[in-house]
Amino acid sequence: MCVCCLRAGFLVFSISVPPEQVSDAKKFVSTMSPNSVLTYELGGTLKYELPCSDVALSEVSSAPGTVAAEHGLARLDHSA
Repeated sequence: MCVCCLRAGFLVFSISVPPEQVSDAKKFVSTMSPNSVLTYELGGTLKYELPCSDVALSEVSSAPGTVAAEHGLARLDHSA
């Protein structure tokens, strides 16, 4: 479920949640990476660029468990 992509000093992170939980997903990503840049949003699918200076690959890879446990998001899918 987790695919990590490194591009020019950024990790590309996408997450899909039910549309009613998009604002909660955005809050989660901003806590994980304060300098994240939203590059795509359609329905409940969000795609971000996360600067490598903000996050480590291991943090992003463990994000799915954190999303469910700490933020109560009903994650449909994600990739990092």
